[in-house]
Amino acid sequence: MNIWIIVALVVLIAAFVWVGVEIALTLRKVRGKVDGLVDKVDGTVDGLQGTIKNVDKAVADLNPAIQEVKPLLGKVETTVDALSLDLLQVNTILSDVGTVTGAASDATTAVSGVVDKAAAVAGRAVSKITGKGGEQEAQPLPEAEAAAIDAAAPEVETVSDDSGYFTYPASAPTDSDNE
Repeated sequence: MNIWIIVALVVLIAAFVWVGVEIALTLRKVRGKVDGLVDKVDGTVDGLQGTIKNVDKAVADLNPAIQEVKPLLGKVETTVDALSLDLLQVNTILSDVGTVTGAASDATTAVSGVVDKAAAVAGRAVSKITGKGGEQEAQPLPEAEAAAIDAAAPEVETVSDDSGYFTYPASAPTDSDNE
């Protein structure tokens, strides 16, 4: 029985030696892998340090510009406020111009109506005096007279659908041009 114990002890010792060798080999492989990872991490850290330095330099270069942003925003706000006031004034002026133009259009219409009525009354009076009696059809003007009237009338361009707004030519004929 002694022999069996000695054989068992030898097998056990051999197994322990085999386990020890395996552990040593595994540790050697792990150490190689860890060393490779440490080298990669060191390279990455070195690269990141360069990048961090570049970012710090960029931030330092941008700090003066960042300090100018608040005053610029204040100036922009002031400019926009002034522009808003100017636009309100322009709106008021345009409203006044619209009112004046409307009044001028109404006055033109009223004067035109008065002149038409006066011309009708004068026509009836002339027809009574000449004895031609009553209303008669309007006689067309001879072509020469119609052309002369058309040439004397200024050209007027309608700017919008509203007949109260016109643009007159820059050089309108004057009385001295007709002499």
